[in-house]
Amino acid sequence: MSLEALEKLVKEKEFDKFSLHVFVHNERAIHLYKKLNFEPTDINMKKTFK
Repeated sequence: MSLEALEKLVKEKEFDKFSLHVFVHNERAIHLYKKLNFEPTDINMKKTFK
């Protein structure tokens, strides 16, 4: 299912938002979602010790 079709379904069901998770290193996806009017909402951070 394309994002456009999924967005249409979400609107038909009268949901008030549609959220997704994108890894920060996935710049292509971030660019695509911004182009489709998604807005960043959170930043998750971690620190790894060896």
